[in-house]
Amino acid sequence: MMGGGPNRSLVEEQGSFAKRNSTLPLVDPEWRPLDPETDVYLDWNSAEDHEIWRECWAGKVTHDSLYYWRKDYWLRAVRKPS
Repeated sequence: MMGGGPNRSLVEEQGSFAKRNSTLPLVDPEWRPLDPETDVYLDWNSAEDHEIWRECWAGKVTHDSLYYWRKDYWLRAVRKPS
């Protein structure tokens, strides 16, 4: 799951952040690093995923449902974890 930085994936960076900042209070106490084994997410290299995003974003997605760690994450209704 590469894409964010030049050499590290989002998952790697989130894990590193969580380890380095384990004593900092988080704005959302439910936040946790993305787990590609259990969380659903879009692959921006996929034309199908771009289409899913366009369709869902056209008024159906609320700001609060954009967070993958929350139970109301919008993509859970569209796709099951692989």
